[in-house]
Amino acid sequence: MKRSPVILFISLVVIITSMAQGVRRKAPHMPHSAKSPRSIPTVEQILDKYVQAIGGEAAHRKLMTRVIKGTFEIQGAGIIGSIEHEAMAPNKLRVTLRAQTKNGGRFDLSSGFDGAVGWELNPTGGGYRELSGIELAAKRRNAEFCREIKLKEQYQKMALKGKQKIGANTVYVIEATPADGDSENWYFDAQTGLLIRIDDTYFDDYREVDGVKLPFTVRTSSAAGMFIAKFDEIRHNIPIEEVRFKNPDPALTAATTDEYIQVEMKKRRIPGLAIVVIKNGEIIKMNGYGVANLEHDTPVTPDTVFELASVTKQFTATAIMLLAEEGKLKLDDPIIKYLPRSPRKWNRITVHHLLTHTAGLASLDDGFASLPGKIDLTTAEMFKSATEDPMSFAPGTKYQYSDVGYFLLGMIIEKASGQRYRDFLAERFFKPLGMTSTSVLDQWAVVKNRAAGYTVLNGQLVNIRRVYQVELPSHFGIFSTVRDLVKWDNALATGKVVKESSLAVMWIPVKLNNGSPYPYGFGWEIGEEHGHKTISHGGYTGTEYTRFPNDKLTVIVLTNLGLHNGDEPVDSWGLTLGVARRHLSDRP
Repeated sequence: MKRSPVILFISLVVIITSMAQGVRRKAPHMPHSAKSPRSIPTVEQILDKYVQAIGGEAAHRKLMTRVIKGTFEIQGAGIIGSIEHEAMAPNKLRVTLRAQTKNGGRFDLSSGFDGAVGWELNPTGGGYRELSGIELAAKRRNAEFCREIKLKEQYQKMALKGKQKIGANTVYVIEATPADGDSENWYFDAQTGLLIRIDDTYFDDYREVDGVKLPFTVRTSSAAGMFIAKFDEIRHNIPIEEVRFKNPDPALTAATTDEYIQVEMKKRRIPGLAIVVIKNGEIIKMNGYGVANLEHDTPVTPDTVFELASVTKQFTATAIMLLAEEGKLKLDDPIIKYLPRSPRKWNRITVHHLLTHTAGLASLDDGFASLPGKIDLTTAEMFKSATEDPMSFAPGTKYQYSDVGYFLLGMIIEKASGQRYRDFLAERFFKPLGMTSTSVLDQWAVVKNRAAGYTVLNGQLVNIRRVYQVELPSHFGIFSTVRDLVKWDNALATGKVVKESSLAVMWIPVKLNNGSPYPYGFGWEIGEEHGHKTISHGGYTGTEYTRFPNDKLTVIVLTNLGLHNGDEPVDSWGLTLGVARRHLSDRP
């Protein structure tokens, strides 16, 4: 599932507010200065001047703790809130944001490092998680107390890129690269020596506090809006309990899985939820919680039917792989072979590009921009609209989540199989596997045991109003139950749907044209949780399907609390990982 830009940006803010250093974006290429190298100082001289400008090493080493409090806003997104930054020598950190949306919604985000473990608690991005790899390395750098005087130690490679102007200021630009992570561009004011920018993050209003200078304003830009933080108070050497830097995993502190689910449902305002846990092909937990319909107080059971939304994409991708096994298509075929009315700009797009969201088609927010304003949409109308969307980039050069791509895959399935998408899935998957409660979107149909969908508007639960009748909903339109998804999961695991070799291909991170990997396969996101490989996908309607293939563990959670246009954050995801952490820790 692709989150809205505002929600993704909020996730980034948690990292940025750690004094906004170590931003994990690839630094843009900076041209070398046209002037002679003798006209500007060396990297060593620039960094030494910076340390002196912020008070000198001796003043910083007198400090043992730091507490920063302030406010923030995201201009254009209608989000405001407060920030609290706590740090302790030698390397402990906690950043907490308390946010409020323009509609009155409230949520807290926090991130920290306790000296060994880096963690984030983000209700808009899957709940609690521990960091690993490059993310953990970045968090460890950010947590280094008074890291401003330790930059030479933290970044193994530094190169002077030249001198340029930022507004009225002349700046020296240093490209700094840590051992683990992308390079960053640092901009130092030539006159004052102060650091005024790192990539797209700006530091203003330096003030002296306890003998050291720190920025009281931080700004960073994004497509979602301009984030501006203003600090009201910075204090040093005040007592902080070490427990503040730890964040107990709520999934592990609960006495039972039932207690964990029920507490999280109340906290996240989820009306109803169904769960199944499968280990070695056997059901070890399957249950329903809460209500499927708030108007009738209908309880959720394992047979409650939920709209899967983007969890549908794995079914579409699997159908493509089945047709490939049967020789009816090839993954490297250009899509114009199956869609002859495609525009010329699609000539280089292959089936593989569509499966991996690397085709360069319009994003989730921008796709089908010219669709008519009605609720009944034909395949012809959607295809015409898709052809009118501009390309975002050349195929294979980047990743960009696109519903348009998976809609086109549905058209390819129909062309290659000679059947309608809904009929192909029913005859090849649903009926043979006994998935009797699973179907493809039909708003005219009466679906027994169907859950009503909800979202949050103006701080209140409301009907989600997903009422579009789409003729070909191959990007979002399957309805199912946890009981039926057990049959699907076991069929995948035993090779009854596609061959094991096909699954292996589906679960490999895509390689971009430059050789770099991206953690998405064919209809599945590829990840890691506490050293365990994960294959997962979520849906806008509050659904999540997570497999731990090496542990032969699957957790599926279907809820009826989803997003509507991404306007107001809801918190329905991450429960599969929480439940999995319990089972991987022998706490069923």
